[in-house]
Amino acid sequence: MVFAAVCAVGGSGEVYGAPAGEGAAGDAAGDAAAPDLMAMQRDAVSGQIVVTCLVAGKPARLVLDTGATHTVVSEAFARRSLGDVPRLDMSKIKVEGNAAGTTELLRTDVVAGGVTFRGLVVLVLQLEGVNELQERPVDGVLGMDVLRHLSFVLDFPGDRFLWGYLRDKSLLEPLEGERDEAGRLFARVSRGDRTLSLLLDTGCSRTVVRPPCWPDWQQEGVRMQMADVNGRREVELPIGQPEALLLSPGVRTAAVSPVISAEREADGLLGLDALRGNLLMHCAGEGERGRFYVGPVWEKLRDRAGTAEAR
Repeated sequence: MVFAAVCAVGGSGEVYGAPAGEGAAGDAAGDAAAPDLMAMQRDAVSGQIVVTCLVAGKPARLVLDTGATHTVVSEAFARRSLGDVPRLDMSKIKVEGNAAGTTELLRTDVVAGGVTFRGLVVLVLQLEGVNELQERPVDGVLGMDVLRHLSFVLDFPGDRFLWGYLRDKSLLEPLEGERDEAGRLFARVSRGDRTLSLLLDTGCSRTVVRPPCWPDWQQEGVRMQMADVNGRREVELPIGQPEALLLSPGVRTAAVSPVISAEREADGLLGLDALRGNLLMHCAGEGERGRFYVGPVWEKLRDRAGTAEAR
C-alpha cells in the first residue's frame, strides 16, 4: 500500500530479543495476557507480514509496509480502542495521495519492535476492503515513519520474520536506489539492459510496472481482486510475461508476471511476489535512513552468521 527486536543471530541461527525502548517493557508488565510485541507472521491469504504493536497502549495487528509513508489505524480500531485519544485539528492539514481519505489524525505513543515512539502522528483510514483479503483482520499499517528506525529480517523462503539484523552481511548485497523523505526505497533493479526504479512495497502482494517498462505484456486483461484504502474491487488489468529481475549484481528475483498499470509512482512497485525467493533485511543504523539488503535464504546464512545486534 502506498501513502504519500530482535536481535542477534548466533552461529546456530537463534535470535535474541531486542532491548525495549523507554517504557516499552513496562506497558506489558504484570499482564499475564500481554501480547508478544516481537511477534511477526505472514498472512496466509494476502502474504503480507503482520506485526504486533501497541498503539496508545492497546494491542494492534499492523501490516509491515515499506511502501507506506505513515502509520495508519483503521476506523474500526480507532472507534473500538482509541476513543480517549485526542484528535488533531485537520482544518490546517492537507493529506494527499491515496491517504486523502483520512478521516482523523491522532498523536499517540506506538510501541513496535521493542521500541517506543512517543507522540507519533497516526492516520485513521477505512480498511474494510483490505481486511476482506486477509485471513485475520488487521488493525492498520506500520509505515516507514516507524520502520526507518527499526531493523528487521524477512526470510520469505524460510517463513521466518524477525526484528533485528544479521551482523555478518557477507552473503547479502545492498539493495541500491533512492530514498525519499519518508525513508521509502525506490530500488534500482534491472530487466535485461533496462534499469527500473521500483518502490519497495511489502504492503503490495504483486509487482506493478508502468506499460513502457514491460512492453511484452498480454493484451487481454486478467480479472483479479484488489484491495487498498479505497476498498476492495474486481479489476481487469494486463499482465506482463514472466521474467526475473536483477536486484543487485548477485541476486535475482523469482520470475514475476507484473500487473501493468500507468497509475504508479516512478516505474512501479516491487511487491512480495518478487521477494519470495530471497531474504530481505533492513539495518536502521546505517546511513541517514537505514539500508536494505537482499540475499540467500536463512539456511545458507545460518552457519556464517555472527552475533547480531538490535537497533
